[in-house]
Amino acid sequence: MFKLTQLKSISAISILTISGLIASQAQAHPEHDEGKNKTAEVEKTFNYSGFDEIEIAGVFNMDVQIGKAFSIHTAGDKKEMERLKVTLKNDVLILDMSEGNKRKRWGKNNHGIDVTITMPSLNGLEIAGIGSGNIYGIDSDAFSLDVSGIGGIQLDGSCRTLDVDFDGMGDVDAKNLKCETVDIDVSGMGAASVYASESVDADMSGMGSIDVYGNPKKVKKDKGFMSSINIH
Repeated sequence: MFKLTQLKSISAISILTISGLIASQAQAHPEHDEGKNKTAEVEKTFNYSGFDEIEIAGVFNMDVQIGKAFSIHTAGDKKEMERLKVTLKNDVLILDMSEGNKRKRWGKNNHGIDVTITMPSLNGLEIAGIGSGNIYGIDSDAFSLDVSGIGGIQLDGSCRTLDVDFDGMGDVDAKNLKCETVDIDVSGMGAASVYASESVDADMSGMGSIDVYGNPKKVKKDKGFMSSINIH
């Protein structure tokens, strides 16, 4: 599982800032939990199918694998699993820790839910909350990633176009997601790496770095004072 603490940054200031913010959420992440306030672990499976996008809100650790059949398996603390709401809206699978009080939903006693999903294709992922995970085997014509919380995500596979909107904090490692055209906008804090074989449009207005692999011929980039954009 990808660790949220595997963050990169371009300056000591940004490293300290990100580390401090992550430390404030450490008890919300199961890997930092020492078992306090936990109840028995509960496992649950869901039989939804027909989706090609995932949306999460809350504290989740994900493993997504592209495969022939649909499967959804979840596991976590009993109290947290009671708040878990899994729904299907059109072609989007939605996982929400549906506690009305956001502080409780994302707070220090929330240890997170582990989610393992198999699906034939994945074209989009949206994270609002705290999410970490690995996405394997993407094969998409157009893939979109939207992070507005704290995320540590690794992706591999291939796509024709990749659209990344990162307005949170963390690390997006998509250098093994081999795409032709990439449009990436980072306005939060952290680091992002992508692969573009033909063209990239990179905008970094936050604090951190964007690394673009594939040595694309067409490059458009715009960065702020506390950021860097590197072409490899």
